[in-house]
Amino acid sequence: MTVRRWMMSVALLLASRSPLSAQDRGAARIHALVNGLTVTPRVLIVGARPSDADADLIAWLARGHRVQTAFLSLTRGESAPNYTGLEAGAALGAVHVEEALAARRIDGGEQYFTRAYDFGSARSAAEAFKEWDHAELLKEVVTVARAFRPHVIIALFRTDTSDRDGQHQVSAILARDVFDASPDTLKFPVKDFGLPWTPQSLFEPGTGVTIDSRDYDRVLGRTYADIAVESRAQLRSFGFATAPWQTPSAKSWRRIATRVTDASTTERVSSFFAGIDTSFARLLAGVPADLVRQVPAIIAYADSAKRQLDLMNPSSVVGHLKRLTELVATSRILMRGCRHPAADAAVSLSNRKCQAEWLDLDASLDLVQRRSADALLAATGVTVEAVADREFLASYDTALVTVTAFNNGDTPISLNDVRVTGAVSVRMLEAVDVPAHGSAQLQRAVTTAPYAHPWWIFKRKENFYPPSTTPLDGVPRPGMFVREFGITGTAIPENLRRLSDVTVTLTYGTTTLTTTVGNVVYKTADPVLGVRDRALSGVPAVTLGFERGLEWAQAGKPLKRPLRVTLRSFSDKPQTLTLKSPMPAAVKLDSFPPAITLAPREAREISLLARGAPEPSGYILTLIGVGARDTLEVGFKTAQYSYLAPIHLFREAGVKIQAVDIDIPSRLSVAYIRGAGDDGDLALKQLGVPVYALNTEGLIRFDLDGLSTVAIGPDAFRADRALYTQMSRLNEFVRKGGTLVVMGNPDAVTQPGVLPFPVSFAQPFVEQVVREDAQVVPLDARARLLAWPNVIAGPDWSSWVGPRATTVPSVADPRYAQLVESHDPDQKENRNSILVATVGKGRVIYTSLTLTQQIANAVPGAMRIFVNLLSAGLPVERKVATSP
Repeated sequence: MTVRRWMMSVALLLASRSPLSAQDRGAARIHALVNGLTVTPRVLIVGARPSDADADLIAWLARGHRVQTAFLSLTRGESAPNYTGLEAGAALGAVHVEEALAARRIDGGEQYFTRAYDFGSARSAAEAFKEWDHAELLKEVVTVARAFRPHVIIALFRTDTSDRDGQHQVSAILARDVFDASPDTLKFPVKDFGLPWTPQSLFEPGTGVTIDSRDYDRVLGRTYADIAVESRAQLRSFGFATAPWQTPSAKSWRRIATRVTDASTTERVSSFFAGIDTSFARLLAGVPADLVRQVPAIIAYADSAKRQLDLMNPSSVVGHLKRLTELVATSRILMRGCRHPAADAAVSLSNRKCQAEWLDLDASLDLVQRRSADALLAATGVTVEAVADREFLASYDTALVTVTAFNNGDTPISLNDVRVTGAVSVRMLEAVDVPAHGSAQLQRAVTTAPYAHPWWIFKRKENFYPPSTTPLDGVPRPGMFVREFGITGTAIPENLRRLSDVTVTLTYGTTTLTTTVGNVVYKTADPVLGVRDRALSGVPAVTLGFERGLEWAQAGKPLKRPLRVTLRSFSDKPQTLTLKSPMPAAVKLDSFPPAITLAPREAREISLLARGAPEPSGYILTLIGVGARDTLEVGFKTAQYSYLAPIHLFREAGVKIQAVDIDIPSRLSVAYIRGAGDDGDLALKQLGVPVYALNTEGLIRFDLDGLSTVAIGPDAFRADRALYTQMSRLNEFVRKGGTLVVMGNPDAVTQPGVLPFPVSFAQPFVEQVVREDAQVVPLDARARLLAWPNVIAGPDWSSWVGPRATTVPSVADPRYAQLVESHDPDQKENRNSILVATVGKGRVIYTSLTLTQQIANAVPGAMRIFVNLLSAGLPVERKVATSP
């Protein structure tokens, strides 16, 4: 084959397809791609949580100036409240990842995370580094920097940040650290962290470069502030969808370090790239000898495409884009040794050893390759989709995948090859013609697919998820030699990851394109949400799952509790299995049915009994199904949010029985208004308390007569602002003798009518007790709420998880009774974490203790304290002794 013919038939691979945002369609998409063909500077923005993302800055850079922009969040925000569901901890982190990806699709950025787990509040970087090993976290950030290769790093916060958020300070410190550390191969060897990279400038908030997101994009018909508002609104679980829209304003950033020749680190500059050559021609300095002619040609064809682009007739630039894609694809193949994460990175046609001076060229060629190929397909009107006949592929089954090429252009194309991850290899004997304004289909049989469980969620060591290795193209493949063809998981941008890959080879004229379509999807139709795409994923033949993962029980009392278990077959064949469970000494599962046979894809619910006489302890009961070919012991829970793709969380089939030594008053009955991520009502029900879970609408219709207590969960007012309208009725309920317990809700309790007497919070820093082991001192050991129905003592304050108390009032009206004093070792005394007021015949209690968080983490003492607070207005009941 001649060199010319080889170049003309070279494979070009594209990035995986994600759902397109409004600004990524039609003429706007082609305009952005063509005008950004050779714009290749890169900016890495560093923050602590997904909610930190500065969408105005990202949109201004990525959409407005076509700068490749990535946001690195140290954590996935696992400790944040959840305003849209019940997921917490790692599961909530998975929700935040999907929200962040949705936001980046809108503002145009890429998304990275480290392995750090969001442990909660810290007032300073010193406190945060007690939870996160500084050196370990820096390794993570260096890995990202060397993979993304930014010219500029922007810290969203300052090391002396005035918001007293230790995680924010840590993100600023690490942004500074990585600026110095990324080129250092002695502390960070190449074999562990990738080839060294040298950022040129570092910025933080301050006087200097000014951006104004109110700038108007005439092609998009929007300002970048408009785009930012839509981006932030994707973070609904953080409460952003209900928060007031931010008023757009100019923001400023100062340069605090630079490697630009003869530039002062304190120099005020007007551009993030001051002194940095961002032209595509800069890459000539690092071009290998056999690519010297390619770079000028790439520039020439890109410039020609920009000049001749006609948005009403985009096919006018097809010729230039064809030549450009051929040139870039040829060059890219020769650069594969640099191991840049990309959709085509799993295919390695070059054994050449990468040189440090090629790194910028390598990353830039990858970007130009993606943009030019996307632009070419958009200009020719070619789209490809891969649809499976099912959402879940069970072990030993086969899914049929239909790949359709749509040709909306005026020129016929040929479909030469189709490859699907996990499919039986089929070699096409001849090309399939796709006529102009027509389509063509091919089918492939897929026999394996990876589970959709979030790739990072495995057993943590302290506050870090375990390290992992991932294929360079972000697609997991069973049995693949990941060590040889992979990269550290942190180095893969989250938007590159996908469960499967469909690669099709098309011929348009004399140009052959191999395009990566992305996930195989299953299309569902919902009467409310419409048609939704769900990624094909693997599952066991049968999954087993308890209705809930945590059950509360009273210790010292016989336990005989039915537990609902769902058995779900995903197989095309009947499945027969028997159930068994390892038996703890005091509590066991029994009432197992004989062998169960499930019809193909049948779901069946059965009831098992948890039986025993539990002591005050936690008991883990696991369930195992023994089938003809496999031992089945996992199930999955799907976090289903209307605005996100389903999130499948696989876990061992088991339930924890938390037995607590607790007395429950016979007259206690509770109307429970859930707060953010709050299911405390379920825990109370499991202990036998009559509980009525209500929202505002339900509360309006609910008869409060005869009820002892109303409980309002954390941040309930923020989650449902209509709750304010019911406060006069709840206050009347208290005056008649009822008890109202309000947890958290700092914004609400300063509003008139919510609490009977005023409280205030320190500004700008609300007081909190960050340490879970902070000492708690009773102010009156004989106080009834600490003595009945349960005597609260030292052990009840042990084994807490995360902050002891948040949003603690700094000042409270003297008409409140104070029960306990608690503060972190380096903070002033605070007696306001439990406040009790007598109003009429009833009681109002405000507590900033993190009771619902502790209850969700099976902390017995928190449950005992909670029941005491709920029982504040009840008459003391004499405990009746029972015979053994």
